[in-house]
Amino acid sequence: MKKNLNLLEQYYQHFNEKKFSLMLDLLDENIVHEINQGEVQVGKKHFQSFLSSMEEHYDEHLSDFSILISENQERASCEFICTGTYL
Repeated sequence: MKKNLNLLEQYYQHFNEKKFSLMLDLLDENIVHEINQGEVQVGKKHFQSFLSSMEEHYDEHLSDFSILISENQERASCEFICTGTYL
């Protein structure tokens, strides 16, 4: 369980540090991104494009994390507070 917890903590730390390439390195090539009020996109290239667009339009920071991992290690979730500004 510690391995998965560390992975999630590292992922969100990279987000807060704006190290999106390091975030992408942690993801599977076939990541499924279900965009809020948008379409479902599959693949790192689509997610990288989304992150680039997001970086142009928002400056966001995540805090107050609550990470949950199932006992069988097959599922995890993270709740957080997102604060930011439109650019």
